[in-house]
Amino acid sequence: MIWAGIFHNGKTELISVAGNLTSHKHCDEIIEPVVVPIMRQHDVTLFRQDNACPHTARYTQDALRRNNVQVLSWPARSPDISPIEHPWDHVGRQARDKHDVENVRDLAHALQQEWARIPLRVIRKLICSMRRRCGAVVAAGGRLTRY
Repeated sequence: MIWAGIFHNGKTELISVAGNLTSHKHCDEIIEPVVVPIMRQHDVTLFRQDNACPHTARYTQDALRRNNVQVLSWPARSPDISPIEHPWDHVGRQARDKHDVENVRDLAHALQQEWARIPLRVIRKLICSMRRRCGAVVAAGGRLTRY
């Protein structure tokens, strides 16, 4: 499993988690060593994640509370308008088109290289588009939008 995060002033490293993501792995390999320090260092006040089981598990929720991480509420079955979806799509296409991938290690390396190439201006533009994205969802009555 691959994980990365974006925020107005930057992006995290791309993290490769071996095997299936559990709530314990999510906390031990992502939340506590990556998310919490970045939020503190960059004065980020809200954390957004989807409603995947490892994200909503009691263990994860307890770890987030323990570290004073406020999670932005995100309704289940809502349109996925997260700004990180665009970089994910780009990274996947670039890894597929520009790299010879023969195994999981090659894939992780290709994804890391392509993730590193995404400029901060692109991340900022996507994050700044959230007001428009949310407005489009409201205007569409919760149905599909161009995002």
